[in-house]
Amino acid sequence: MIGSAGHSLDQRELLKRAGLSVFSFDHLPLQDNTLPIWQGTVSHGIRVEVPNFNHYVADLQKTNKKFVKEVERHTNQLVQRYGEVNFQWQSARPGVELERLIDRKRSQYIKSGARDALKLPWARQLLLELLGAQDKNCEAILSTLYCGDTWVASNFALRTEQLLHIWFPVFNRDLRRFGPGHVLFFKLIESAADRGVRIVDFGGGVSAYKKKYSGIQYPLFKGCLRRINLLSAAHRVAQSLSWKIRPLLSK
Repeated sequence: MIGSAGHSLDQRELLKRAGLSVFSFDHLPLQDNTLPIWQGTVSHGIRVEVPNFNHYVADLQKTNKKFVKEVERHTNQLVQRYGEVNFQWQSARPGVELERLIDRKRSQYIKSGARDALKLPWARQLLLELLGAQDKNCEAILSTLYCGDTWVASNFALRTEQLLHIWFPVFNRDLRRFGPGHVLFFKLIESAADRGVRIVDFGGGVSAYKKKYSGIQYPLFKGCLRRINLLSAAHRVAQSLSWKIRPLLSK
């Protein structure tokens, strides 16, 4: 959304002009936000500042030396067992690698009981179309990590100039004792810094694995804007029922 800085927006007028009865949003950064948000919940995300990769690792060693040594050890073990590391910032086989990433990510959702963000065809098609788009303000990055001929991990991210936003990381579950996801992230952060990225955003949620990177927490907002009409009322009822039924289905 493009608007004048400091200009207050009326939610009903905004939705009316957009032709919407309800606008639901998630992971909305509160800083510099111009939406007239008023109802929802606040969570947090984590982002890592990397002006220089070597300096970042040196600082990380001061706060979490055990973690850095663990990633180095796992990397060496993978090389010894499977072969030399082959990291590709942008996969040379985007179609094949994206298909694998979607399949592994959906399997992960099923095992964890989380909502399948890639269940609907349009969501999967979106990733494919983003990979084909060429724009410095919004570039899809599909990175892969192999050791020899063995696939280790992959990640789908969006980049805009100096910011890389992690979207869908996946890893080879047969190699989980080697911490394949962390080995991938170290390679990804290093390659991103070499390309001018200065912030790597892990997105919403303050998971234990994200905390290991000694990033900065920032607030995010989840909620919706509504007009007063029948469609908006129906959506509110359906959403309320969904929240009540979802815990029962997950048992």
